[in-house]
Amino acid sequence: MEVGYESTTGQVRLTDPMAGQSDLPNFAFRGKGRYRIRVHYRRPDLEAWTPQHILVMVYPGRARPLVEHRSRPVVRARGRARAGVSRA
Repeated sequence: MEVGYESTTGQVRLTDPMAGQSDLPNFAFRGKGRYRIRVHYRRPDLEAWTPQHILVMVYPGRARPLVEHRSRPVVRARGRARAGVSRA
C-alpha cells in the first residue's frame, strides 16, 4: 500500500497505539514537505514459526491518492496458489 502524506511540522513518526511511544526515527528526513509512504507486509507463517515482516519505505513525492498494489499469488508447498501477500 502506498499513500501520500504532507508533513507541515517536519515530523513523520510511526507509533503503536497499544504500546505508546516508538523508538523508530523520524521518517521526514528532509523536514517539512510531501512524502510517499509505502508499506509492504508479509504474514507470519504459523507452520514454519516465522514472524510477520513489515517494511516501511519513505521518500519525497507528491501527495497523490492512496495506491493499493496488487499482490502476487502465494504458492504453497502442496502446489496450491492462494491470492494474498507474496512470499518473496
